[in-house]
Amino acid sequence: MASHIRGDDDVLALLNEMTGSGDGVSSNLPETSAANTRDVDDATTHTHNDSSSNKAYTSLLSAYKLSPPTNIHVEIIRHRAHEKFKSNFYELFRNCVASHQSTSVSTNMTSSSTTNKDDIRNQCIRSTINKLWKAMPVHSIWERFQFTLKSCEADCVREVHNQQSNFIQPWCSISATISNDQLIQHLINPSIHEIQAYILHGRNNGTIWEPLLPVSTISSSSTTSGHHEEINQKYKQATLQLLQEEIKFQMRRTFKQLIGPGRNSNKGSEILSLDKLYDTLLGGEDNMTDDGKKRKKKESKKKRKDKHIDNVNKEEYVLQTIYKSTSLTKLTNKLHKKIMYLAEDSYSINFINELSKFCNRLLIEEQHQSNNGGGGMSKKKKKKKRKQKSSSSMPKIALVENDNSTSGSRKTNNQQQQQQLMVSFQGISLRINQVHKNKLYSMYQHKLSTLLPPGEVDMIDEYLQQFPKLLFNILLRYDALEGAGLQSAIPSSVFDYLNSRFGCNFECFASPFNCWLEEESVSSSNGGSSSSLVRGGNFGSVFADTDALFGSRGSFFGMDFVNMAAGDGGGCFQANPPFASEFIQRMCNYMHRFLGDDKDNDGSKNKKTTPLMFVIFVPAWSESIGWKTLSSSPHLTKHILLSQKDDIHYYSEGTQHRRTLDNGGPYRIASFDTSVFFLQNEAAKKKWPLLEDSDDETRLKAAFAMNTVDEKKKVVVKKIDGTQKKKKKTNSKSSVNPEEPMEKQQPRDNASAISDKQKKRKKKHNQGSSKKKRLVSGGNDEMSILQSMGILDESDVSKVEEKGESGKKKKRRHKR
Repeated sequence: MASHIRGDDDVLALLNEMTGSGDGVSSNLPETSAANTRDVDDATTHTHNDSSSNKAYTSLLSAYKLSPPTNIHVEIIRHRAHEKFKSNFYELFRNCVASHQSTSVSTNMTSSSTTNKDDIRNQCIRSTINKLWKAMPVHSIWERFQFTLKSCEADCVREVHNQQSNFIQPWCSISATISNDQLIQHLINPSIHEIQAYILHGRNNGTIWEPLLPVSTISSSSTTSGHHEEINQKYKQATLQLLQEEIKFQMRRTFKQLIGPGRNSNKGSEILSLDKLYDTLLGGEDNMTDDGKKRKKKESKKKRKDKHIDNVNKEEYVLQTIYKSTSLTKLTNKLHKKIMYLAEDSYSINFINELSKFCNRLLIEEQHQSNNGGGGMSKKKKKKKRKQKSSSSMPKIALVENDNSTSGSRKTNNQQQQQQLMVSFQGISLRINQVHKNKLYSMYQHKLSTLLPPGEVDMIDEYLQQFPKLLFNILLRYDALEGAGLQSAIPSSVFDYLNSRFGCNFECFASPFNCWLEEESVSSSNGGSSSSLVRGGNFGSVFADTDALFGSRGSFFGMDFVNMAAGDGGGCFQANPPFASEFIQRMCNYMHRFLGDDKDNDGSKNKKTTPLMFVIFVPAWSESIGWKTLSSSPHLTKHILLSQKDDIHYYSEGTQHRRTLDNGGPYRIASFDTSVFFLQNEAAKKKWPLLEDSDDETRLKAAFAMNTVDEKKKVVVKKIDGTQKKKKKTNSKSSVNPEEPMEKQQPRDNASAISDKQKKRKKKHNQGSSKKKRLVSGGNDEMSILQSMGILDESDVSKVEEKGESGKKKKRRHKR
C-alpha cells in the first residue's frame, strides 16, 4: 500500500506539471513557470478586454503574491496546529521564569555568605523580574507578538522575491491554455494536493509566507544558498528584537499596575514598593542610618507637590535598570530559543506531517474507488452517492434559535443583528450574525461581478455555491486571533467624515468583517430586491488568502500608494493598525517611503505631484516607540488627541461579526486615549489644508462620539449605554422613545412583572410535571414487560405500586 502513496518528490513533480514543466526539478520551478506564462499585469487580457475587469484581475493576483490559496481541509489542519502551539507557548512562558528562578537560587546558595551591595541589587532585580513575569498577560504578549512576527516574516519573503527576476508564484501563472475563468476556479476551490505542493516548494525556497503559524526559518531547505542563509539569520535576529520589545512593553504596563493600589493589589496594599526598589537599586539605603532614614521621610513629606514628578523619574530609573540587566537578557534569549524550537515542531509535525497524512489518505480512497470501478452501481446510485459526498464536504449554515428571534421575511438591520447563524463542518462550529453574513455574501458577489464578463449569470451562480466554504475558512482563520481589541475598527460615522472631507475611500488595515461598506438596496425586475455596493469595500488585510475574494488588496506592506493615489488625482488612506508598538513603527517608516522626497528612482516624479495623505488612529501611549515615531514624523501636519474621560468615543468591536445587541452590540467605548495623526506630502497640504482654526477637530470628535450616525446605528449605541447604566442606575431615561404614544411608554408596574415571572415558572412546572407523568407511565409499561419475561413476580409489582401510592400521599400532605 505504501508504494501507492505519493511522496514529497512526486508532489513537487506534480507542481511542475501544473506549471508547464515536465523535468521534475523543483528548484527550477519559478523560472520555468515564468518562461511559460505571462506577467501578472498582462494576464488579464486573455479572456476579455474590459478595463475594469483587467484592474480587478491585477488586484486579485497581487493579493496572492505571498501565500497560496487555501481550502477548508487545510484551514482545519492549520487551526488545530495553531491551537496546540498557543497552549504550548503559554506553558513555556510560565515555566521559563520558574526554571530561571531555580537557577538563580542555586547560584545564590553557592556564593559566599557575605553579600555586598551588588549582590543585593542583582537579587532585587531577579525577584522583581519574577514578580512581573508571573503577572504579565501571556495571551496579550502572543497576540501582539504574532502580528509583528508575521509582518517581519513577510518582509523577508519579499526580499527573496526581489532577488529573483520576473518571479511569479505558480498559482498566479496563466499559461496560453488556461483561461481567467479557470484561474478563478483554481483560487476559489483548489485541491489539497495542489496546496501541499505549493507549500512544500515554497518552504524549500523561501518564497511563501505562512499566514498563521510561526516558523523558525524563511527557507527550510538543507541546501540553502548564502543569501538564503543570510535572510534566515536576519529573521532570527529580528524576531529576538521584537520579542524583547514586546516583553519590555508588557513589563512596563504590569509594573505600573503593581507599584500601587489597583486591581491586582490585595486590600489596597502595594505588591511592589517603588521607593524600596529605587533605594535598593540606587544603593543608597544600605549605608543610611536610622536617623538618616527618619530625616529622609520628613523631607519626602515636605515635597508632596513634586511627588508625581519624582515617581515618574523613579519608575523610569527602575524600569531602565531592569531592561539593561543581564537577568532579563538571558531570560528573553532563552525564551526566544524555545519559541523557535517550538515553532519548528509545530509547523513541521503538527501541520506539514498532518497535511501529508490527509493527502495520502485521500489518494488511497481515490485509488480504492478507481480499482472497484463503481462496484456495479446503477446510475441513480452513483448520482446519489456523488450528491451525498458533495453535501458532506460543504459546511452547514443554520439559524441559532433564541427568545428574541423574529419571524417573517422582512427584517430590519437591528433584527438581523439579533439573529445568529452557526456555520458547522467536521465538528467545528463558528458563529456569525445575519448582518455580517449578508455583508460578506454581497462583497463576494460584487468581486465575482468585477472578475467575470458581464452577462455570465450562470457562472456567477456556480461560484456563489462555494460561499459556505469561503465563509467557514475566513471565520476559522479570524477565530485564531483572540485579541478583539487588535481587530477593532473606527465607527462608520468617522469614515463618513473622512470620505466627505478628504475623499478617503481606502482602509489600510481592515478585514471583510469590519471594513467600511455603504450599501444601497436596488429592486430587481422580478419584484425582489438585491443589494449593490455604493461606497467602501476597499481595504488591505493581513490574510489575503482568505480575504482576497471578498475585496482585500492584500498586505499593507506590499502596496504602492503613489500609484494607487495617482489614478484618482490624489489619495487619502485611513490606517487603524493593530495596537502593537513595533508594528506601528514599521507602518510609519513604510509610509515615509511614499511621503518623502523623490530620492528613489521608482516613481520619483509622482511623489512630488500626487497628493498623498494618511490618517492614523492609534492609542495615545506616549511612552511606546510607535507613538514616538508618529509624533516625530517630518510629514506630521496635525495631531488630535481624544481623551478617554473628556471626549467619549467609540470603536467597532473586533468580534462584531458574532456579537448581537444582547451581548453589547457592535460598538464599545474606548478604554484609552486616542491619537489621530495626519501625515501629508506637500501636494496634499495644498489640496487638503489643515488649518488651526478649522473645524476638523470638532467634526472628528463628534463623529467619534457617534453623534452623526443614522437612526439605526443610534439604537445600537443606546443599547450599549443602557446596559452600562443598568449596572449603576436602574431607571434609564434613554430607553424612552418619543415617537411612541404615552400609553406605550408607561413603565410596567412591579406586580405585572412579578405575575409574568410567576406565569413562566408555572409553565415550566407544568412542563416538568407532564414529563414526570410520561416517565411514570413509561415505568409501568416497563414493569409489565419485565413481568411478562418472568423477571418480576406479581408480588414485586404490587410492592412497587404500593410504594408509588404512598409516595403520592406524602407529597399531598407536604403541599397541604
